[in-house]
Amino acid sequence: MTAPRPTVSLGGRAVSTFQACGLVGFAAALATALVVGAHVGLPLGFVTLLGAAAVAAFFWLALATRAILDEERLVYYHHELAVLVLSALVAGLARQPIGRALDVAIVALGVFLAFGRVGCFAVGCCHGRPHRLGVRYHDDHAAVGFPDALVGVPLVPVQAIESGVVLALTASSAARLWAGAPAGATLATQLVGYALVRFALELWRGDVTRPFVLSLSEAQWLSCALALAVVGGERAGWLPPSRWHGGAAALLALAVVVLALRRARQGSAHRLWSPAHVAEVAAALADRAAVSAPVRVHTTSLGVRLSTTVVDDAGGRRRLYLLSGIDPPSARALSSLILRLRPPRGRHELRQRPSGLFQLIVGEDAR
Repeated sequence: MTAPRPTVSLGGRAVSTFQACGLVGFAAALATALVVGAHVGLPLGFVTLLGAAAVAAFFWLALATRAILDEERLVYYHHELAVLVLSALVAGLARQPIGRALDVAIVALGVFLAFGRVGCFAVGCCHGRPHRLGVRYHDDHAAVGFPDALVGVPLVPVQAIESGVVLALTASSAARLWAGAPAGATLATQLVGYALVRFALELWRGDVTRPFVLSLSEAQWLSCALALAVVGGERAGWLPPSRWHGGAAALLALAVVVLALRRARQGSAHRLWSPAHVAEVAAALADRAAVSAPVRVHTTSLGVRLSTTVVDDAGGRRRLYLLSGIDPPSARALSSLILRLRPPRGRHELRQRPSGLFQLIVGEDAR
């Protein structure tokens, strides 16, 4: 699968597909909010004010993040929470029903996110992990910020998957709201539904800018926390109760514990597949500086030594990867990663040498 182009032509001018999708997404979100808001009894002027508040929250948070981190970083969960908090404040000041205002806001956010992830898919941000059945990005994507080392590597199209699932979830939420769901019910369902989706998709994300705590990403912790907060709000009588929300929150809490324990038990074998380490290995395999050297040696931050060379013998022309500083489970995990980053077109074999080194042998007809 080939990724869409990272730019589109508008009036003869090249525009980032990400930005174009963002603008279309905002227009679609505002139109959805106006139509659904009018149907549930919110004044059009107030819904328009909510849209303006959402834009303000988006840009204020983006500017604050840039000032603090000295780089641009757009995190959906951060913006979702900022928009919802500001929407609640605006509704309170305007003396409009806060529950209904948040229902409309969360549906609009879902529409915006669905379009936004299409933009992510086009430019390669928020990309997935290496996988044999994935999408390949090219040099024109690298020119707009996609990692050079991952050019041509098949990656899980996690952005496109999220876009489709979020669109379906949002359409279902909007339909229930249109049909007269109690105030706050749409907010709760959308938050819990997206928490389940996001927690699962984080397992396939491969970008390196996300913070991790106890081997779980920030988004996974926030997904669990938001689901539990929804259940707490329902128990307190602030939100309409729903049995499946409690089950979903319990499932996420259990997943947090299971994943943390499992990854602790896997040790280095799991850390080898962490996004940051995958980026290191990808950069080592894509290194062109030592291409003329008979042997190319790299040491990663986990202390893994990786060397590559090409040999000609009676078995034909083959590429050899020599791995050291790891145990057998980690060697198998690293070999799997190498084969994902450089998909083989021929036979391959992992051998353990008596010295404790491991040798991955791949036919030279492999890429």
